[in-house]
Amino acid sequence: MEEFDLSPDMKELCGEVHSLSLSDISSQPIVYRGKVKTNLKHEMKLLSREKTAKDFLGKIAPDFYVTGFTMGQFSLIDILKAVIEQIGTVSVTMSTWTVAKADCSELLAMLRNGSFKRFRLLIDSTFQKRQPSITAEIRRQFGAESIVITRNHAKLLLIKNDIYSIYGETSMNLNFNPRMETISLRDDKDLFNFFNHAMDLIFNHHENQENKNYRYALRQFSTFKF
Repeated sequence: MEEFDLSPDMKELCGEVHSLSLSDISSQPIVYRGKVKTNLKHEMKLLSREKTAKDFLGKIAPDFYVTGFTMGQFSLIDILKAVIEQIGTVSVTMSTWTVAKADCSELLAMLRNGSFKRFRLLIDSTFQKRQPSITAEIRRQFGAESIVITRNHAKLLLIKNDIYSIYGETSMNLNFNPRMETISLRDDKDLFNFFNHAMDLIFNHHENQENKNYRYALRQFSTFKF
């Protein structure tokens, strides 16, 4: 395996560097294979610049499925707010790489106004260094283990109440980004449960991170397997 000498700045950013084989990371990927459902209410949308998150979402109904291509005119927070406006208070699990400062403020407002019955956030280790206030607020509102810092680039959204089990996948981070993005949302209990179980495994492994630095989180990542 080829090795590289890192500069002092890169060593500070990366922390401890180890060589890993693929078998060290995970013996096999975690995969969902389900039957194609014919009863889903499909909507496929190409959104022009003036269209909003509400325009994309349309009317939520059981078994809905909406997928589309946007011009980057709204963020994942806007989608989440549009869902909550229709179905009320929800439990949310979110995975993203980063959160912009403006979206941090909106997320904090939602955390404080009772939009969430439960909230969990999986985010990359770089975020804790840049936005410590929001990590502290999430832990204060929903407990020390409600946020996990790790090596993460997965972007997904799980939204749950007594009626809906919504799985969302997207190219979006949790920020306003005026670039083309894709997003899909579907009410699918089996798919929701698959990804929720995966998130449970991650959260159960990455515990007790409060008052720890990001190097501690990276050590936890190195020992995690599905």
